Amino acid sequence: MAAKYPTVADAEAGGWRRITPYVPCIAAHYLNNTLLDGNFDPANPEILLFDGTDPDSQLVGLSYLQFADPDTPPDGFAGGNDPWHVHTQLCLGGGGVVGDESTTEEECASRGGSLVRLDNLWMM
Repeated sequence: MAAKYPTVADAEAGGWRRITPYVPCIAAHYLNNTLLDGNFDPANPEILLFDGTDPDSQLVGLSYLQFADPDTPPDGFAGGNDPWHVHTQLCLGGGGVVGDESTTEEECASRGGSLVRLDNLWMM
């Protein structure tokens, strides 16, 4: 499915919305809320990663999101090579994610966001 969205313009036309700015080596994250349904489906990643935020920015990767027990990674691909990690909190503002787990309440507020405690949002 990700191959259907080679550019940001294609992804946005398909219902994806930007949730992070572009960060070198991390990319710009575009989320499709309709895919955040609690099911791991390798063909339908919840997040597409782009090498920028311009309409012609190119797809460079993808990520999966699952809400699950904070102590137990969700099931994913066969085998033990799934690099799941937990987001315990995120700073969310008007442009989506404006800070990660290390962001303090003061830093988050200065960016126009609010800290949201998650403790069970796994990402791969």
